[in-house]
Amino acid sequence: MRQIPSLRRVVAAGVAVLTSGALVAPTAVATPDQSQSQTTTGDPSSKITTELTKPDGTKAETVENHWFVQLSSPAVAAGGSQAAIETEQTDLVNAIRDAGIDAQVTTEYETLWNGVALSVSDSDVDDLAELDQVVSVKPVVAIPRPGVDAADDGRTEEERNEGVGSPQMTHALGMTGADIVHSKLGYTGSGVKIGIIDTGIDYDHVEFGGTGTPGPEAPGADGSASFPTSRVVAGYDFVGNAYGDPSIADQTERYKPVPDAYPDDCSGHGTHVAGIAAAKGTPGTKQVTGVAPDAELGAYRVFGCDGQTSAEIMTAAMERAADDGMDIVNMSIGADLMVFKDYPTAVAAESLASKGVIVTTAQGNNGETGRWSMSAPASAENVLAIGSVDNTVETNFYMTVSTNPGQKYLYAEAEGGGAAIIRDNAAAHPLVAAGDPAADGGDEESDSSLLCAAPASGTYSGKTVLIRRGVCPLRQKVLNAQTGGAAAVVMDNNQPGIFTAVLFGDGDPVTIPVVTVSQEDGDAIRGALTADTTLTYTEDVEEFDRPTAGLVSSFSSWGLNDALQAKPDVVAPGGKIWSTWPIDHGGPYLTAEGTSMAAPYTAGIAALIVQAHPEIKDASGYDAVGQIAWRLRSTATPVAWTEAGGDTSLLEPTARQGAGLVDADAAVLASVQPSSSVLSIGRYDKLPNGYQSTVTLTNHGDGPVTYALSHQDSVTVTGASAAPQRGTASPSTVSTDGQSLTVPAGGTATIDVTITAPDGIADGDFFGGWIVLTPSAGAKPLRIPYQGVGGNLARAGVIGERTHLSNLKGEAIDPASYVYGDSTLTTLGAYEDLPVVLIEPAIPYRGATMEVSRVNADGSTESLGQVASNPSSCTRADQPLFVWDGSYLAGAGGDKVMQAPSGQYQITVHALPVGGEEGVDDDWAQWTSPTFSLDWKTDGYIPQSRLSVTSPGGDGAGGDAAALSDDNIFSVAEGSAEASYDIDLGGVYDVGRVHWTPQQREKAGHATRWTVQTSLDGTTWADAGAGDIDPAAFSPAILELGTAVRTRYVRVRLTNGQDGATSLQSAELRVAGSAVDPTPGPSDPGDPNGPPSPSDPAAPSDPSQSTAPQAPGSDSADAAGTSAPGGGGVPGLLARTGTTIGIGLAGLVLVAIGVVLLARRRRGPGASESGSER
Repeated sequence: MRQIPSLRRVVAAGVAVLTSGALVAPTAVATPDQSQSQTTTGDPSSKITTELTKPDGTKAETVENHWFVQLSSPAVAAGGSQAAIETEQTDLVNAIRDAGIDAQVTTEYETLWNGVALSVSDSDVDDLAELDQVVSVKPVVAIPRPGVDAADDGRTEEERNEGVGSPQMTHALGMTGADIVHSKLGYTGSGVKIGIIDTGIDYDHVEFGGTGTPGPEAPGADGSASFPTSRVVAGYDFVGNAYGDPSIADQTERYKPVPDAYPDDCSGHGTHVAGIAAAKGTPGTKQVTGVAPDAELGAYRVFGCDGQTSAEIMTAAMERAADDGMDIVNMSIGADLMVFKDYPTAVAAESLASKGVIVTTAQGNNGETGRWSMSAPASAENVLAIGSVDNTVETNFYMTVSTNPGQKYLYAEAEGGGAAIIRDNAAAHPLVAAGDPAADGGDEESDSSLLCAAPASGTYSGKTVLIRRGVCPLRQKVLNAQTGGAAAVVMDNNQPGIFTAVLFGDGDPVTIPVVTVSQEDGDAIRGALTADTTLTYTEDVEEFDRPTAGLVSSFSSWGLNDALQAKPDVVAPGGKIWSTWPIDHGGPYLTAEGTSMAAPYTAGIAALIVQAHPEIKDASGYDAVGQIAWRLRSTATPVAWTEAGGDTSLLEPTARQGAGLVDADAAVLASVQPSSSVLSIGRYDKLPNGYQSTVTLTNHGDGPVTYALSHQDSVTVTGASAAPQRGTASPSTVSTDGQSLTVPAGGTATIDVTITAPDGIADGDFFGGWIVLTPSAGAKPLRIPYQGVGGNLARAGVIGERTHLSNLKGEAIDPASYVYGDSTLTTLGAYEDLPVVLIEPAIPYRGATMEVSRVNADGSTESLGQVASNPSSCTRADQPLFVWDGSYLAGAGGDKVMQAPSGQYQITVHALPVGGEEGVDDDWAQWTSPTFSLDWKTDGYIPQSRLSVTSPGGDGAGGDAAALSDDNIFSVAEGSAEASYDIDLGGVYDVGRVHWTPQQREKAGHATRWTVQTSLDGTTWADAGAGDIDPAAFSPAILELGTAVRTRYVRVRLTNGQDGATSLQSAELRVAGSAVDPTPGPSDPGDPNGPPSPSDPAAPSDPSQSTAPQAPGSDSADAAGTSAPGGGGVPGLLARTGTTIGIGLAGLVLVAIGVVLLARRRRGPGASESGSER
């Protein structure tokens, strides 16, 4: 185990192995006189923010030695002066040079943001923050690569099944009326520019103005030289092929961009996205026609062929797209489950929208993980977040079976193993069944139809085997068939519908082809099997209706964002879309699904709207996206609930579908504009009189419109975030129901609406619906969606059931039997065996605090107050944690760090869920641990109160020597690299061992060797022992003297022999021995036995003592007293003097099962570390 002194050093060590957490880790050694809480005023470190998150449930990553520096003037898009910005950036460069900081500007930003990206050592960031020119410093975070095809089972692995599940774009166009816009209204996106920030575009495609064959390689670049084309008119490759490649071990080299002017695509996602938005195929051919086929494209490549990109690159691409005059920018890129608007890519996208660029983004592909699963940048307020619905028709390859003549069976190839299917109309493969589920039940492991047990070798030699899904893992079934000699496997579902088999796993590889079919088709094939039945994978395709057509895709993520704003905005076709693919990388066409496909679909519709309403191009600020948003939202069609079982009156929750399915022709023709096209209610418990709003309708048409008002409810959602289910069936009450309203031509009218939540709404439930305005002329209705959250989120299970206590290895412990400090991990005390709380955020939260309470013998509790505060935002994908190092704050001003004695404790975690207010007690959720035991292993030592420690050379040589006997490992004596201390035992003892505790913050000040001498008179000294000390350890070093030595004085000489060491830092000295002639110690006159040590487990709890724990929110130690767990007032992230506090060793890497838990950044000696990106 090794210490983590600061996050910046962690980053330097390689953040690729870190996951998000909230490990409280000090960055400086604190002496007893230092304040342990520090205001941010005038503190340069308060300029530094470090955010590390897990974007998709995997390891988070920042780009090593790369940082953003923000300067003071506003960006050009915000009205700033370009000249002033350039002057500030020049001044920064000069200041960096004058300060001797080795840094290089890698990117300058002016349009959307005033600042620079720097290549600078992580260890120099503190010095950088001290410069007057610097407003803030933030890390360059790694942005996850978009998946090509989200699997139906919610997995993040790609389903790249070429030709399988490939509905034509023609059907998708018909779902929204985009084909009507083309054919009847005559709008095709002409004169509109769509920027695609993605993996690039294969502009050699005919649909993008290319020749249809790969062009020659550009000299000195890694893309086709055939750029630009008549369709892809602008763009830039910001990265090069190798950027972000995970196979490059050195992170600096991995994230070294090699830009060029040719934004070709070597991985496919960007080409697929671009095809949906604006491919222009030839009618009557197999070529693809996109939503806006005459729009021009800009290709901004931000990904290499493999791996991630960075926020620096993403931000630069957005700047370039704005400068190139893109009207619309699509980003089908997302940090999954990142609901926060202040996430780096969300902030950049918001800035882009503020410049008048319409931004469309993917809502995210984590729908099957439940609520609060949307991604960033979709979480930004003024970008359009797009969810997905399934396409209506699939054009698929199919198989035939000889004994089922005339039938065509849809199949899906398995993921994660097996040989590819060979499609050949002339090939007939013998087909047998493992068993008959109708006969054996298909529900027990022994049933032959399931093939959960391996058959004899040769049982299926050369044959394709039909196996029923169920009971045992799919991989096990396939390997059993393979053992029996099978040439291939067809697996039929055990429930309605088709599925995809996932065969990843360790052990023997799957080497045979594997496909899956529906339960209905499996039953039909089985029912007609004979000894001569054969199967053929045809080379032909057929159109199949999709049973989930028009419903929200299973993978489409839920809202809301952290401000409880309604997201997604709308849904569009994204489930199983056939589009363009790089010609020389498996193309020219491929099926993919995901909200990545729905977003460019909506970008294409936005282009149609802009062409029809060219005045939108002249709109400034957020008005441009507002003009698109109201047309899309108010004309969208609500989608039926996926679990309605055919009951079309039940509508999908608005937190999943937004306003509904986009209606392209209605959006283009819309003429009545609501001032609020969505009503985000927020927390309903804050609205005692219901949600009240006034909506103004503006009629841009040439005739009056009269509306009848009503409302529709979406399904109310309750239950755990991960398992949403239908809540109360009661409807909302909307005050405008039954009213009528006329909006005059060219005029306005207003409606005052009050929305009351449904009866029976529970804390944290999502409710929503639409105010419906039905025109008397029989045209399509205008709808205004609304979305709210019932009750108080703090009472809705913010801290999940899997939150638990663990040790520093991430292993769950049983607090009834595990003793921190006397366990299987160590018996040397709790120094390297500290209590850890591993938190499951079931609802995203904005920050958390840790409070510790001592449990007395009678079961009452005594609060030690807030001991740590982590202001970092946490998503449901994060795995935050708190570590308690045994310290708390006491003293008149709460500024003295004390060590809690051995004993029993409880930890209470307070978390502020999204939508909560920091200063409101009821808005904080809490979780209290079971009682646990902490042992510093100090029994058997002479009470510290009897000892008197001095430094022979004076305090200047050994530091504050008195700190070494104050029973507090958090007060430190700091001296030169060689220090000597004399201990007066207060009497004569037979001494058997000496104990030295290193300071608990950083190992740089630890000793490497020590010697011990003894003396009866303090003048004549005799050697008693010597030994080496492991400087990496934080547990005490113990020197056993062998034979007991009779002495009154003990001299300890310590040496820090580490490379470059200039100081030595000691926390405590202890001596073990039996009294021979005890006399009163210096701190206990008149008491030969001395009072019990504060670290003595037998010490009584006395709140009146000056070292007693301080109650949260009180100004002095005297205010401490007993309280219920978690008590002590309103938790706050800015505690006592206005900044975070968090006292903790956290000098150890915490390795959990499959993950490494991250130390989060601290701003001062007592602050909490934080991290985010996903």
